[in-house]
Amino acid sequence: MVYPKIFRRCVDALRWAGGEFEPGQDIDDFLAESPRENDRFVVHAVHGGRLTSHLSDVLEQVNNQIKVEVDFNTVEFVSK
Repeated sequence: MVYPKIFRRCVDALRWAGGEFEPGQDIDDFLAESPRENDRFVVHAVHGGRLTSHLSDVLEQVNNQIKVEVDFNTVEFVSK
């Protein structure tokens, strides 16, 4: 399943990188240079726990694949 917000950030990062990711121009670099696009979210844990984080903390780019290090079924994005 592709989450629309993640898809949009990946497309924006690819556009920012000039259409091709290279070292120093990947999604992490895009989010670092575009803090407004580095969305905040809250992870709702078992027993009412909550953890606030940013996309840059849970997205990992390996070559042309994006890995997500959190279950987005437990995430609530914070409105801007």
